[in-house]
Amino acid sequence: MKNLSEWTPATDPNFKGKNILAFDLDDTLTENLEINLESLNLLARAQEEGIKTVLVTGRPFGWADALVRLLPFSAAIAENGAIVFDKPDGSSENVDCWYWSASAGYSKDKLPQEKMGELHSLRTEVMKMFPRVQIASDQASRIYDVAFDFAERVHPKMGFKEAQEIADFCETRGFTAKVSNIHVNVWRGMFSKREALEFLVESLWQKSLVQNVVYVGDSPNDAPLFSAVETSVGVSNIQAFVEEGLNFPMPKFVTTKTFGEGASEVIRQKLQFTKHS
Repeated sequence: MKNLSEWTPATDPNFKGKNILAFDLDDTLTENLEINLESLNLLARAQEEGIKTVLVTGRPFGWADALVRLLPFSAAIAENGAIVFDKPDGSSENVDCWYWSASAGYSKDKLPQEKMGELHSLRTEVMKMFPRVQIASDQASRIYDVAFDFAERVHPKMGFKEAQEIADFCETRGFTAKVSNIHVNVWRGMFSKREALEFLVESLWQKSLVQNVVYVGDSPNDAPLFSAVETSVGVSNIQAFVEEGLNFPMPKFVTTKTFGEGASEVIRQKLQFTKHS
């Protein structure tokens, strides 16, 4: 990974065209569940410069529905790609919501939950095999997945390797499972953060995911987008996963600071070459 300071118009001929900044939430824009206030101010400044801002998270429908309306985001993706929120005119009073289904892809019609009965059975099995794991505190706000908490309310925290063991176990049962910094998210269906952001950017906004998006994250469940865009950035706490020996596609750049301060670095790096250009 290169230092973020190396990303400039001199090194990237398409620097100006990268006018969509997309961010993971937990431990990218936040630290200990507190959102970085400087990042919020910078997101608002970015929007003033015509840059679209997107929240891309494994957190549930209920969280994303509130955050996209209350904070300076142009759109939001929730539950690792199952749900897409878009503000077609930039107004918090006019938010479109798109839901994924196996039969229709993304549709504005709210669709039945995908095989939730199987997920409930899996939940029982996982908690029997991994007795320290808990169900995430935000589970009641979820539509599509089960989130196993290994490091948010679990004390002492379980390690990333054990979290990966949970994910591997779920995948042997035919589910999709992704490890974040606090949860193992498990679902049925061929959606991910990448498919959702591609739908938002290319189908709704008529832009290029590869060429127009800068993606910023911190953990393995961001890997599909790290490898999908020309410019991907990890906030420096991503190094914790490297030190644990987890193997996943890494971002092209890394910030010098952690958590929300790292996210702020990315926005400042973009703005310093963008303002009034």
